[in-house]
Amino acid sequence: MEGLWEEWQLLHERAKALCSWWQQIETQFVRAIGFPRVVIPSSDRSNCICAQSHAEIDKALAANGNVDERKRAALHAELAAHRTQWDAEAARLGFDEAKQKEDEAWRREAQTSEAIFRARATSLMGIEIKIALMVQLCSAGSDDPDFPLPQLRSTLADVKRLRRAADAVQV
Repeated sequence: MEGLWEEWQLLHERAKALCSWWQQIETQFVRAIGFPRVVIPSSDRSNCICAQSHAEIDKALAANGNVDERKRAALHAELAAHRTQWDAEAARLGFDEAKQKEDEAWRREAQTSEAIFRARATSLMGIEIKIALMVQLCSAGSDDPDFPLPQLRSTLADVKRLRRAADAVQV
C-alpha cells in the first residue's frame, strides 16, 4: 500500500501542476481574444443579449421579435469568425492538449485513490495511508457523491480486522 500512496502523491502533484499550467494558458487565451460571442441589442435597446452559439443567436432574435435576415446573417458570420480565431489561437497555445493532459492526470490520480481503498490494510501504516488520503480528498473536494462513506467503510473494515487479529494473538 505504501507504493500506491507514493504513486498517488506523485500523481496528485502532477495533476495540480498541469491544472495550474492549463489555467495559465486559459487566462492568456481569454485575455488575448475573449470568448467567442456576439452581442445582440434588445428591440427596445434597454439591454443586450450575449450569444455564444448559433442557436443562442436564433433564440435571442426570435425572442426579440427581430427577424431581420441580414442582421441574423451578420451575427452568425461574426460568431463564426470569432470561433475560427478562437480555434486558431487554441491550437497555437496548445489549449486542448493541455486540458487533455490535465484531465488524464486527474483520472490516473482517481484510479490510484480507488486502488488504495480497494486494498486491504495489513498494518497501522495502511490505515494511516487511507485516512491521510481521505483528508487530502476532503480538503480538495471529491467528485464522488458517496464520498467519504465507501472509503470510511473500507478503513473501518481494516481496523476491525486488525483489532480481531491483535485480540486473537493476546488470548
